[in-house]
Amino acid sequence: MVTTILQDLIRKLLDVDASRRLTAKQILQHPWITHRNSLPQANLTNSAYNVESVKGALEQTYRALATTSTVSLRPVNASALAKRRLTQLPGLGVCSS
Repeated sequence: MVTTILQDLIRKLLDVDASRRLTAKQILQHPWITHRNSLPQANLTNSAYNVESVKGALEQTYRALATTSTVSLRPVNASALAKRRLTQLPGLGVCSS
């Protein structure tokens, strides 16, 4: 069980915008730290927190981020729309820049 206070702290630590991310001083002033003695003492069990599944998810994420896909663009006048326009309106033509 992860408390909402801890979720708040983690969310603020992982903020994509570095200017909104917590500083060390702000972390030390966060309620999860300042009220740590009054927080629930529930331990995470293997069923609630599986290290192997987290590792697997991280590996998949990094693999997906490392995969780059290339996009190949063709000339505009080779598109289906340009060809259709040429057949329907032969006087217009297509600019070849």
